[in-house]
Amino acid sequence: MRSHALIAALDEAGACRTYSRPRVSDDNPFSESLFKTIKYDLSCPLRFDDIDHARRWTETFMTRYALEHRHSALGRHTPASVFLGLDTEEHRRRQHRLDQIWAEHPERFRGRPLAPHPPQPTGININQNLSQTG
Repeated sequence: MRSHALIAALDEAGACRTYSRPRVSDDNPFSESLFKTIKYDLSCPLRFDDIDHARRWTETFMTRYALEHRHSALGRHTPASVFLGLDTEEHRRRQHRLDQIWAEHPERFRGRPLAPHPPQPTGININQNLSQTG
């Protein structure tokens, strides 16, 4: 990704370059993050028996990840709940419950506890993409 000719061609095509992994042509931080999550999942086998075994395991993992995994970067919401827009209502319910607990036992807290906020929209070069299309 250091070639001036390549950079010029990308700029001419309107492609946005990322710098989270310099000099890597296939940079995608979202995919890389998922690969790391899969790699360190305790249920991931060291080796797959065959392609069908890999496909079955991956389908099970991705279903569990989307429906059950409460992601720290998503305010402890599941990817599915964020995608479906259910996170805002869940955040409201969580905050309501924390407010009840705080009202009942304020001595347990230094201040009002706050539920993690739902995530904001994100993407690769989202600010650059918006400014180029606007």
